[in-house]
Amino acid sequence: MGKVAVLLLFLVVTMVMLGDTWAGRRGNRRRRGGRKPLGCASDLQDRQKWRKLGGAKSAHLKALGEAKAADSEITCPVANFSVIATWPDLNERATAPWDYIIDHDPNRFPDSLPQARCLCYGCIDVYRGVEDTRLISVPVTYTVKVLYRRGCDSGGRVKYRAKEVKVNVGCTCAVPKKRLVE
Repeated sequence: MGKVAVLLLFLVVTMVMLGDTWAGRRGNRRRRGGRKPLGCASDLQDRQKWRKLGGAKSAHLKALGEAKAADSEITCPVANFSVIATWPDLNERATAPWDYIIDHDPNRFPDSLPQARCLCYGCIDVYRGVEDTRLISVPVTYTVKVLYRRGCDSGGRVKYRAKEVKVNVGCTCAVPKKRLVE
């Protein structure tokens, strides 16, 4: 497994665990350690708490390197098999290659989610090193819990709601669905 795949798996597991942890704390109204409740304007404290709990977000996003913009050009790699086999990352060597874009939402915890984006419509033929459209590249999705800010309660604390979102974690080759005859 490549470094990127391992880091992506770690991010997903951490997010699931944190989602369950945060959802479980909703009913617990007791203050711990005499700390004051967070005010809506002090979002920085929320982010610091997130980094202490998880830390995976920033490490994973750094590992992805320079993420591409969502509207950047998609190009299907073409190379011979011996060249592709030397590329270090799984997402580049796959028969359904993908890259990552960063989905950023400042009102969400975590605020940045890496989303895999398939680079080819078809799949790479391992013998010829070119795209073959008899199979198609499709995203592999995973559902994770995230938190969205809802505003403040009467005590000045930030309120959140948990929501499940789909994250594309990679791409795979599949036989295309046949269209229904009308």
